[in-house]
Amino acid sequence: MGKETAISWTDSTFNPWWGCTPISPGCAHCYAATLDHRTGGDCFGAGKTRRTFGEKHWNQPLNWDKSAEKEGKLRLVFVASMADVFDAEAPAGELEKLWDVIRKTPHLIWQILTKRSDRIAMSLPTDWGQGYPNVWLGVTAENQEMADARIPLLLQVPAAKRFLSCEPLIGPVDFNHCSAWNPVENNLYLEAIDWVIAGGETGHGARPMHPDWARSLRDQCQAAGVPFFFKQWGEWGLRNAFESFTTWCNKAPTWLDKSDVCMDTAGRICRIGKDFQTARDEGKFPVAFGPHVGKKDAGRELDGREWSEMPEGVTR
Repeated sequence: MGKETAISWTDSTFNPWWGCTPISPGCAHCYAATLDHRTGGDCFGAGKTRRTFGEKHWNQPLNWDKSAEKEGKLRLVFVASMADVFDAEAPAGELEKLWDVIRKTPHLIWQILTKRSDRIAMSLPTDWGQGYPNVWLGVTAENQEMADARIPLLLQVPAAKRFLSCEPLIGPVDFNHCSAWNPVENNLYLEAIDWVIAGGETGHGARPMHPDWARSLRDQCQAAGVPFFFKQWGEWGLRNAFESFTTWCNKAPTWLDKSDVCMDTAGRICRIGKDFQTARDEGKFPVAFGPHVGKKDAGRELDGREWSEMPEGVTR
């Protein structure tokens, strides 16, 4: 089954169109806009005409469905790596075309991820009911602010499965932080979610991700019994991700290279000297990133192992 982009937690990617408008901090270094510009496009930004596709492109999922049926297994399809399905500026009629294709492909699991949680309910088809059985709905929660804004709206919409993408993870996220959510009994907010993906930022200008942010997501998922998928560290190598706080304090900052970047758990970039000492004294564990090695070399191990958990009934 072909792939438009290599995403480790899905089998294929299908874009009903290309183009989007930045709306949150996670959009700052958008890989999709970069790819669009690199290939001569200009469909990202407010008022920009989105790129649409012809019949051959739209027939791809139908062929994938036939292959999946023949293989006797469900196949995962991530929707819109180069767009946002619930974009208010989506090309007229294309979303309706997508819902029609989804209805015709019962052997595909469609993973729909959005940053526009406020538009999910108004954009669903009239026969949505309690959710199409082959559609997972997800929202991006790159930091606490976006988690607090988007997750409650996701939980208000019926769906076969709900998931979160904490990528690019640019700040810590505590799923029990916002008492206003109250979507389920006993305030077990994360237990209303079926899957959590996390990862660092990639591409030009990528921001480093503190390892404690990723660890916290993993630990919260384990405590709630929610599958956790750690996709990647991003562009930055980690000097001391697995050292104890005491070991790090005893060594730093004497051995840091000039190319290193230091960050504390609050997301503050620390200069060697007063900033670093302040973060250390406050207990906001500083870590060193460096050099800029690229996502392949940075890898995807978290505390010595890969985390590739999937929702029940799905294998990769």
